[in-house]
Amino acid sequence: MMDDIENAFVGIDLILETTSGSKPLNLTMWKPIFTEDTFEVCAGSEAERYLWTLSCWGKLAPGTYKFALETEPEDEDSGEQARVTLEFGEYLQQPFKLSEGLLTVDEVQHSDDGLYVLGNFEFSVEDERTDIEKVGCWEFTIGDRA
Repeated sequence: MMDDIENAFVGIDLILETTSGSKPLNLTMWKPIFTEDTFEVCAGSEAERYLWTLSCWGKLAPGTYKFALETEPEDEDSGEQARVTLEFGEYLQQPFKLSEGLLTVDEVQHSDDGLYVLGNFEFSVEDERTDIEKVGCWEFTIGDRA
C-alpha cells in the first residue's frame, strides 16, 4: 500500500499568495513525508481535499507563525505583522476537522526580482474516512535564491 501512496503523491505544486504581488507564486515542496499518519500536501491528488492554498498577508520574516483555519484575514492591512491562513479544497463541505497549524519560515529574501522563502508547515486532521492524522511539509521553497 505504501508504494501506491508514494506513486500517488508525486508532482507538488501549490500556490502562495501575498498582498505584495498581483500574481500567485509557485510553491514547490521537497522531501516528501510518507508514514502511516502523515503525508505531504500535494495539489492534484487526494491531499487537495485538505489544503488548496497557503496565503500570507503582511511582510514575512524568519520565525514561526500560527495559521488560522479561515480563508480571509480579518484585516488585510497588517503592516509588518504577517498573517498566514489556509484555504481548504473541501473545508466545511466534508465531515472532517482541522486544527490550527504552524508555518515555520527559515529564510526570506526580498529583491527587485521577487521573493524567496524557505520553510515548512503542518496541521492536524481528524477524518473518520482515513487514518491520516497530520498534513505537513518538511521543506518548501518559493522563488529563486538570489
